[in-house]
Amino acid sequence: RSLVGSEMCIRDRLYSCVGKLKGPILVECGDKKFQAMVQEVAPRLTDNSTKAYAHEGNVYNYLSDSNYYFFCVCKKDYSTRVAFQFLRKLEESFDPSNPSKFKSVLETEMNKFSNDTQVDKAKLVQKQLAEVKEVMIENIEKILERG
Repeated sequence: RSLVGSEMCIRDRLYSCVGKLKGPILVECGDKKFQAMVQEVAPRLTDNSTKAYAHEGNVYNYLSDSNYYFFCVCKKDYSTRVAFQFLRKLEESFDPSNPSKFKSVLETEMNKFSNDTQVDKAKLVQKQLAEVKEVMIENIEKILERG
C-alpha cells in the first residue's frame, strides 16, 4: 500500500468510485489520476450493465444499476472475477441517501479486496492445492532417496 494525499491507494486496485448514472462521481477512493478517465467514460455507461475495459496496463471495471455506477481501476493482472465481486459488494452496501458516509465503506472494502487470494475462493483452493502438491513431491523424493 502507499498513501496518495490522505487517501489509501491499494497495490492492485488503484481507484474506486460510485457515481450517479449520467451524473457526477459521488464518492471515490484511491489515486485521483484515474478520475478524468472515469469522468470521460461515465456519460456513456448504460444502466444494468457490467463491463471491463483495458487501457494503458490497467483494467477499468464497472457495473451499473438503473441509477448508479460502481467503478474500479485495477492492474491488468488483478482477477476480473474478484474485481466484479468487489463491485457487487459495493452495490449491496451503497446507501444512496447518504453517499458521503460511504467513503469509509469504500476504503474498507478496498483494503479487504486488495489481496485477491484472500477473497477469491477458487484462487485460494488453487494455492492450497499447489502447496499440497509441493509437499507430496518432496515426500516422494525422500522415499526414492531411501531406496
